Amino acid sequence: MTKIAAIRGELKKRSNKAVKIYTLRFIPSARGVYGVRFPILAKIAKKYRDSEIGLIVDLWKSNRFEEQILAAKILAYFSGEYPETQKQRLNL
Repeated sequence: MTKIAAIRGELKKRSNKAVKIYTLRFIPSARGVYGVRFPILAKIAKKYRDSEIGLIVDLWKSNRFEEQILAAKILAYFSGEYPETQKQRLNL
């Protein structure tokens, strides 16, 4: 199973209809909402913080609300690394 498939499975498993309704009420433009609380998204992002940049791009391009939030959170971990580590992960 690919990482993105694993993430999507985890998002579906952790989804909550009440959270989805709440999210859509306050962010009506949100698309593809699963209904996952932000603390859970933070835990998922931490789990995948050592992923390749391609995962971040794939999550962002999905146009699904929580997947884009995860992309941003994983990118925040990525941007906090030392430049040498970033170069290694980008294969530069």
